[in-house]
Amino acid sequence: MLYPSSRTDLIVSLGTGTIPDADVAEGAHTARPRKAPFRIQDLIWEKSRDKQVRQAFAHHPEYHRLDHEMDRDYALDDVSQMPKLLDRVEADDSLTEPIDRVARCAFASLFHFELSGMPFRRNGKYLGVGFILCSIPRVDPAFKSLFTRLAAERAQLYVNGQPISCTWNNGRHRDKNGNFCRRIQYETGEQISITLCMSGTSAPGSHISGLPSAIVVLASAQGLNAYFGTSDHRKRKRIADDDVRTPKKKCLIGGFQA
Repeated sequence: MLYPSSRTDLIVSLGTGTIPDADVAEGAHTARPRKAPFRIQDLIWEKSRDKQVRQAFAHHPEYHRLDHEMDRDYALDDVSQMPKLLDRVEADDSLTEPIDRVARCAFASLFHFELSGMPFRRNGKYLGVGFILCSIPRVDPAFKSLFTRLAAERAQLYVNGQPISCTWNNGRHRDKNGNFCRRIQYETGEQISITLCMSGTSAPGSHISGLPSAIVVLASAQGLNAYFGTSDHRKRKRIADDDVRTPKKKCLIGGFQA
């Protein structure tokens, strides 16, 4: 999910499998001469591509790499080995936690936050009202499955690290169309953070889509700082905005200057 800007919530990189360095070296020497150069070329290409992906996205807070360590090298065109590879990946316990972490981030990315109006500032903090919304509408069959899962997992929402009450499996937090809509009043500094924490995980959990973000950025993305009555929604400069006054045009009446 991408809300309210083009910032990506999470990145999942799927590897084709890694081979222990010792096994790679041994395989290169024991392979038939005509195939060894191609095997080494494929290995170099895979390693360089993986390095480029890591360098490009390693700075992202929700970058996840899923890769399986194989017992030996398998030819990509050997389809007879595919069932064995599938069984090995499904039995790889080391992938359980990374996959669960990706799933938690994916759940959180289904929700986003909208301001109900332009916030006001007092004592260095922003105050206002907003709504936590879900991108899946009530009419979607996935809606019931999602909220049944959240209720079963006793999922918890946090605003700036503080828990807020939320019921998932009844109509308390719904709008007139039955869509999820959790109203909150916030008092925060320059930015706001809302996270979703699933059962069995430590707070504060995973960020919902588009957060954390500065309040002014959210207001700008929603167009709350636009001014009505202008074609470009920009405020026109008034004389009082600066010390420069535009002189009035002079007109001639009967040949005399008025």
